[in-house]
Amino acid sequence: MRTQLQLFERSHGFMFLLNGPELRFTFANAAYLRLIGEEDVMGRRLLDVMPDIEPDYLDIIEGIRRTGEVFVGRSLSRMLHKGGVSRTLYMDIVGQPIFGEEGGVEAVFCESYDVTDKVDAEERLKLLLQEVDHRANNLLAVAQSIVNLTKANSVEELRRNVLGRIGALARAHQLLSDSRWRGADLQTLVEVELRPYTLGDVARAYVQGPGVSLSPPEAEGVSMAIHELATNSAKYGAFSTPAGRVEVVWTLDSLGARHIRWREDGGPPVVTPDRKGFGTRLLERALAALPGGRTQLFWRPEGLVCEFHLPPKDHPDRPSSIEDKLVEAGLPPLGGRD
Repeated sequence: MRTQLQLFERSHGFMFLLNGPELRFTFANAAYLRLIGEEDVMGRRLLDVMPDIEPDYLDIIEGIRRTGEVFVGRSLSRMLHKGGVSRTLYMDIVGQPIFGEEGGVEAVFCESYDVTDKVDAEERLKLLLQEVDHRANNLLAVAQSIVNLTKANSVEELRRNVLGRIGALARAHQLLSDSRWRGADLQTLVEVELRPYTLGDVARAYVQGPGVSLSPPEAEGVSMAIHELATNSAKYGAFSTPAGRVEVVWTLDSLGARHIRWREDGGPPVVTPDRKGFGTRLLERALAALPGGRTQLFWRPEGLVCEFHLPPKDHPDRPSSIEDKLVEAGLPPLGGRD
């Protein structure tokens, strides 16, 4: 018996023994005492040690004593009150009756294990799978729109335009994937989109602004818009001449709204187009689907200017990131609990 008690005492599970109808503690291992924040409970009633015990948990223990049946519960939620702080844990619980010499239930032995991390992981996975499904449907809709609306004078030009625009989406998604869908860094996104046109030459493109993280929908819109501007610039604007230069800068206003400006100089004289092609429509609509987002185009003779405006990160209608959704669901972030 002493050997068994020593094994129970050293167990990582939470174990205790309650004796008689008053449910008095006759054993509690160290793990259980740490869990409830007590040093000694021997001889004390369960309700005296834990006056705020949840009624359904008390019913389980009393039910074992009354019926003599074993209870097994998986991932049961328990509210633990310790040091004035309450928190919810999920437990796997096994309760067993201990029978006396006359056959009646003399005591109740309870053993439980904290499976909160497992439950959190399962809920996170469920939410992540829902998010992946949602993103995949959105991505398919955007790709279909690109294919249906892209115009060209030849099959080769059509192929090039479609692949270029879908490639911009793919690069945005790669950045989001690298950050585990927390968000995409704006500076990295812009530099990745411009690299094929500048080959890293800082004289061709000036990129500068404070640290800004874009939500997945914002990253998709900005990535496609920057790609469209860079492609247009390579055909007709600053990137089409050796002396041409592009400046992409962004600022944060006092409310936290993000303002991005694309400015071209040194290219051929710019003429306001007499009709809107798909590229112009894409630019104008790049952020229109985002609450509070908008795009403005200015056809200056010396070079095109395009301005994007994104709402503050705490805008009530701003698209949620996966981290936002985890917090809203009461789950720890992807990095785990503190």
